[in-house]
Amino acid sequence: MEKNPFYEKNLSCLRKRDPHCAARLPSSAPIKELSTESTPSHKWIQDSLKENCQQIILLGTESGQTINTILEQYNPLNLIVIEKSMKRFAGALAASDLTNALSDPHVFWIIGDSLSDILPGIEYVKTSLAAHGFQCVHSPNSSPPDRPFYQKVAEIIHREIEREATHLKTRLARGMLSQRNLIANVPVSIRSLSPDNVANAFLRKPAVVIAAGPSLDQNIGALEKANDSTLLISVDTATRALLQACVQPHVIVTSDPSPDNVKHFDGIDLPPEILLAYLPDTHYEILRRFTNLPRLLCLFDDSARLNYWLREILGFHRLLIRPTNVAEAAIRLALLMGCDPIILVGLDLALAPVGGKTHTQAGALSKTIKNYSQNQVQIETETGAIISQNLVQVPGWNSELLPSYPSFKLYLERLEELIADTPITWIDATEGGARKRGCAQMTLAAALTSIPNKKPSINEQLRRIPPPDDSHSKKYLKTFQQALNRLCNLRDDLQSIAQGTITGNAAESIWNEFLQNKEIRAMLDHAVFQFQLLPPLSKIVEQERAEFLRNQSQNAIEIINLFIPLWETALSDSK
Repeated sequence: MEKNPFYEKNLSCLRKRDPHCAARLPSSAPIKELSTESTPSHKWIQDSLKENCQQIILLGTESGQTINTILEQYNPLNLIVIEKSMKRFAGALAASDLTNALSDPHVFWIIGDSLSDILPGIEYVKTSLAAHGFQCVHSPNSSPPDRPFYQKVAEIIHREIEREATHLKTRLARGMLSQRNLIANVPVSIRSLSPDNVANAFLRKPAVVIAAGPSLDQNIGALEKANDSTLLISVDTATRALLQACVQPHVIVTSDPSPDNVKHFDGIDLPPEILLAYLPDTHYEILRRFTNLPRLLCLFDDSARLNYWLREILGFHRLLIRPTNVAEAAIRLALLMGCDPIILVGLDLALAPVGGKTHTQAGALSKTIKNYSQNQVQIETETGAIISQNLVQVPGWNSELLPSYPSFKLYLERLEELIADTPITWIDATEGGARKRGCAQMTLAAALTSIPNKKPSINEQLRRIPPPDDSHSKKYLKTFQQALNRLCNLRDDLQSIAQGTITGNAAESIWNEFLQNKEIRAMLDHAVFQFQLLPPLSKIVEQERAEFLRNQSQNAIEIINLFIPLWETALSDSK
């Protein structure tokens, strides 16, 4: 049988790009290749695409002509190709030369009929999709039975990018703040417990995750019924309310990088038996207040390059999925510890009636609900100022619709996905607020009464967690000092680019080093995030690259000059 030249070339290219996908295809071309589309690709793409669309999600490959047309005529920043059928994908490989698309790192391929592959498939490009916008285009030549699949794919992607856009705004707004905290906390982080040290430490032990919603004021007294077999994990905003009610949590979780978060600990002394768990970019002043605690737990997460580098340096394995809020951080910690069941308390994720509070009354930042009007709520701050915020509706504890913030709705959806994906017993004992799909609803008193008292006690198990070993901290600090020296050298090279004394390939190589070197990214990300969102050099017209590099190098120098002193201070404080 005569070999198909397109298929052979494409398959060879695909084997280099994605061996797993290539292995799922036949070694020879399909007997029947796809015919030319009934509607020419250039025509329907022109009619479908909005002007200045930089990123395109193509639903269906057909003969492959559409892919080449998009790349040749539109030169998108990113192209995501999604094809339901492996057979049709093989047909496209046999019908068109797709080697350029298969070798282009800015073309992402998601092939197969599993909806669970969609989110992993866009993981590395979703931030760019949120930052620059995108458009889904669905070929009119696709098979009618496949259209519900592609419609569902589009819904999944739009929902995920909506979330990512929210996260992106937060990351950009907190970029300098988060990185400042990450750096300042390094001396504490390298001497803290890691997620590995507490994994499955409370296997099959019940945990109560205590958030700071206004409902906590109504059932906080029931926590006195918690026996010695129940792990109490409190978010920082609920700690003051618990201590005032003479309820001492076993674990306190703190996560917010803003200075306001420090207020939650004003006037509070934590006993030495408490485990204080924190995200690496928690405001540094909190950790400085509690460095005397024998057990601090750093919840290294996957949101910052520094955490990946610290994992490599310190030798631990687990990174938490970045939580969207402190309550989710506490829930993910309970899961890491192996707890089952998990009982949720004070996790309202909805707003109280007029006159009620946004948080438990003892919360340092609790505000008063003054008025509801149409799709907005007016809130009185602790200083007496009135602010307005947008509202959405969420299903309530008693199935009624309740007002909530758009961010709370995103938190709720994310929590419900986590509940659906985690086969343990989930109990919502909030006794108000939003309904959490997948949770059994119980009063807190009933939930705690149902827990048998078994040995060993929670406090005994906490004492069994060994304190962190800081014997190698000097070696780690030497590694950071060497990286800081390299950062200073890179700054000097960028200065030469900005002045025009380094140009051409050498300048491009230095710029790529700035964006891609793992140590540089660890020391500057999130602050360098704005540069990572710029178009790659390959997408910039060659005649304009020199000016682009001069301008951006100057901007990068300003960022580096801000952070070198921060690293110098952190390393000096560590000695």
